[in-house]
Amino acid sequence: MKRIRGKLISISFWKCVHFIFIKWGAGIYPRFCIISNMFQRHPIQNQNMMFVTTNTLNRTKIFADPACARAAVEALYFTQERHPFFLYGFVIMPDHCHLLLHVPEQSNISSVMRDYKRRVAFSIGRGPIWQSRFHLRIPDNSSTTLSYIHLNPVRKNLCTMPEDYPWSSASGKWDLSLWDSF
Repeated sequence: MKRIRGKLISISFWKCVHFIFIKWGAGIYPRFCIISNMFQRHPIQNQNMMFVTTNTLNRTKIFADPACARAAVEALYFTQERHPFFLYGFVIMPDHCHLLLHVPEQSNISSVMRDYKRRVAFSIGRGPIWQSRFHLRIPDNSSTTLSYIHLNPVRKNLCTMPEDYPWSSASGKWDLSLWDSF
């Protein structure tokens, strides 16, 4: 790039947006913006089973209401129709959700979670209900992770047995993918 009577200054942030400014006299003026495709915050995906946790905004206990909890579960299946993924286990807690899933090559976890969160908010008819991000871990042992998910309501004294909590895959009321499909 040519220098035109000024000094070029490059500023990067978010590892994907780069602004080029030109310092001209006492002022700094934007010249152009480059947006690269390195925006994926979860680079390891599609080849592993994933343990995802997402929290409600300010940890508000939205899903203590059974109607909202049911909407959150139904939103999982609605999202699965739009972005096919294998769902191995889940729990909808009053202020957060845990999912154990595998996303095939044609989709990605960010799209799945974005659409899931939108669908839940739309279904219960409230404004922003989620924290902006989600936490993703690749479990070393999927069986242990699934046990952790199912025992979460017991640890929080919401039920005495995992099977008694209606908003969990442990209840046996909800369709899940078979372990063989991974």
